[in-house]
Amino acid sequence: MSNRGKNQNKNSKNKCTLGENKGYKQQKAEFIEPQFLEKIRFSQTNISEKKTNEIYKNMESNEWNKENGAYHDPIDIVIMPDGKYTSYDNKRLYCAKKLGVRLRARIHYYTDYADFSRVNSKKTWQKAIEERCRDARNDWSEKEKYGYENYPLLRN
Repeated sequence: MSNRGKNQNKNSKNKCTLGENKGYKQQKAEFIEPQFLEKIRFSQTNISEKKTNEIYKNMESNEWNKENGAYHDPIDIVIMPDGKYTSYDNKRLYCAKKLGVRLRARIHYYTDYADFSRVNSKKTWQKAIEERCRDARNDWSEKEKYGYENYPLLRN
């Protein structure tokens, strides 16, 4: 776990605080325990069934935990203006929640600039999440502009 300050509990290894220290811009990945995953919203209302089933099988057999490929990459979680958490990576979050396993994640604040290739680096994380939520494939509504509480539907 990253060293966030001198008051951090030394016994908090592998536990996620999900941004309890406001203003800290975390880039290092941490493990998110299953009980914390339930606090994270999705940024899509539907996801690919085929890809999700593949990830699910890899997580279930613990193949996802090996340091090779996208399954091991941390998901990106954004603390949105309403103070809640929304994931940019829906399939891995969906599978981890269903299986009750921990997942590696990077926590970002909505004002941070997205810092990876799949999101234009001139966008803030808030803009990236809002655009994903408003994608034509989603059943978007103004009250859900920062994410969806319900599990996404699996589509072909």
